Amino acid sequence: MSVGYHHCPWELDEQNRILPGLVHIADVLVGKTGLGYTRTVEVDTVEPSLPDCVDLTEADLDAVAGQLPAAVLEAHRLLSSDN
Repeated sequence: MSVGYHHCPWELDEQNRILPGLVHIADVLVGKTGLGYTRTVEVDTVEPSLPDCVDLTEADLDAVAGQLPAAVLEAHRLLSSDN
């Protein structure tokens, strides 16, 4: 369900929206920052009702977006064959 509805989690019943909503939010953040696979990102804003359903604020989303570049670099470092 998460993969199939991550571009439109608001179409699901509220109790089924959390995981697809989180994937949608992650997709939008990746698209905004240009990190990761962005070719399928369809929108550049998070659907306004989604942060509430996953108990996140706009400030939380901004904080995560700000930490993404360093987190991606750290993941590359940890997963590289040079370790």
